[in-house]
Amino acid sequence: ENGFAEFIDNDRDGKYEIVNVKSYQTMVVESINADKGIITNKLDFEGVLKTLLLDVEGGSIEYSIEKGEENISLKNIRNGDVLNVAMSKSAVDDVCRIIVSSEECELMVNNVDLLEKEIFDGEKTYYLSTDFIKHLENKGEEIKVGNVYQFKIDSFGKIVYSSKG
Repeated sequence: ENGFAEFIDNDRDGKYEIVNVKSYQTMVVESINADKGIITNKLDFEGVLKTLLLDVEGGSIEYSIEKGEENISLKNIRNGDVLNVAMSKSAVDDVCRIIVSSEECELMVNNVDLLEKEIFDGEKTYYLSTDFIKHLENKGEEIKVGNVYQFKIDSFGKIVYSSKG
């Protein structure tokens, strides 16, 4: 759902030699131990990245953490932050890119359309991440029209988590 593919033609023969695919998994930080590089996820459904283990002492995982235009450290990540995490699938090295968002909004829901993955507050349409919908389904929860919610928004502008306002 979140990511992109880059096709590279190294020798300019019209055929792609390399395909670089970046696919991001979503985490809402439940807890973080910056000294050990352990982050746990509030989202809960089958296939979710439940725990992120960054080898901060051994250095076997090369990682970068970005928030806005800045590079930050693990110590700058807070409980409740939204992380979009891309991990390499390489057998040679492990590389991890983490994009952090602390964006939130509180709104009263006027309309919910899960097929289109969107909610409307009377003024603006907000898009729901697939992970958020899976999390709601797994918990047996739903977003109800007329209720006020505090929503967390990822770095791609999609709603990924909610709590009642």
